[in-house]
Amino acid sequence: MKNKWFLPVVLSLIVLALVLASVIFLYLNEQDKKNTIEIDERIKTHVLNVDGKVKQNLSNYFQEGEQKEPVLMHVELGDTVQKGDPLFTYNDEALFSKEKEVGLSLDNKMIEKDQIEGQILAMEMMESDTSSENKLDEIEAQLNWLDSELSKAENNIDILKEKQTQISGKIDELTVKASTDGKVVKLDKAQIEKFSEKAQKKPILVVTDEKYFVEGTASRKQIDFLEEGLKFDAKHVQNKDKSYNGTVDTYEQLAVNPEADTQRFLYQGSLDHHKNLYVGDKMNVKIHLSYKDHIWLPERYVKKKLTTHKNKKKLAHPVKEYYVNKIYGDQVNEEKVKVKRFVNGQYLVVDGLSSIDAIKAFK
Repeated sequence: MKNKWFLPVVLSLIVLALVLASVIFLYLNEQDKKNTIEIDERIKTHVLNVDGKVKQNLSNYFQEGEQKEPVLMHVELGDTVQKGDPLFTYNDEALFSKEKEVGLSLDNKMIEKDQIEGQILAMEMMESDTSSENKLDEIEAQLNWLDSELSKAENNIDILKEKQTQISGKIDELTVKASTDGKVVKLDKAQIEKFSEKAQKKPILVVTDEKYFVEGTASRKQIDFLEEGLKFDAKHVQNKDKSYNGTVDTYEQLAVNPEADTQRFLYQGSLDHHKNLYVGDKMNVKIHLSYKDHIWLPERYVKKKLTTHKNKKKLAHPVKEYYVNKIYGDQVNEEKVKVKRFVNGQYLVVDGLSSIDAIKAFK
């Protein structure tokens, strides 16, 4: 009778033990994974999630108010301009009239100089073909007079060129030039006609460099991890299938809301392209913080040791050394790494780790 129930009980206990062992093994294996970091995976997945908005650099140009006449425009809507190109000039009829007058006088003097030089050339040819003494004296006198007239003409030309330079300088002072390369995307002719009004509330001209970028804010804890040059992925909030790549260009260490309890810090990043993007579009941005020789690790994966002696001699200044547990199959070796800084519970390791490494947390 005993054998009838004993065997099933033993078998049940064995099955239960096996199940329990499997559960314990799976649990320990899962815990082991939680305490393990593969560097290649860390590089791919260690990101900072921030919000962003698409923006574009716009250069607004306002005219000064209380003018007697509208400005003289040098560009049209859609024109491409380079930095330093004239955009518009304030009207000064007297100065413009003087510029035309001097320009016309200079043209006339240049024609006069060319004519005199032509006469001199003709007289010199005549002189070489003449043997009569009386005729040669007459030609010589004529050449002397022409040389004198040529000197007068050249002197007048120099004076007119100097006047022209002075006038051009004054006109240049009245001319507003492009501060950057770009394209004229707005030309407000209605605002131009308001030249006599004192208050100029809108720009008469807008130039953009046609470069789109993402701008957003990061929290106080996040801003400590930001660096110029970090790569990011961005997805359009409304159109999830639209993704873009970019680079962090700048970030501010002065909060946009310094008096607030929760401070926010501005960052900007350039985009690799702007197809199907519009200014104001919202983006979800993932900034990649870790890359080759720049790996952020949680504090529990790095051990800090303070070395006070070397070769049985006390050091003048203690040396900080950092170690990680590298996994080699079933073996775990403690190896030295170089740490650059410590921020918000994470160490930045800049030497001693490669993408094929896996490390284990310290207990």
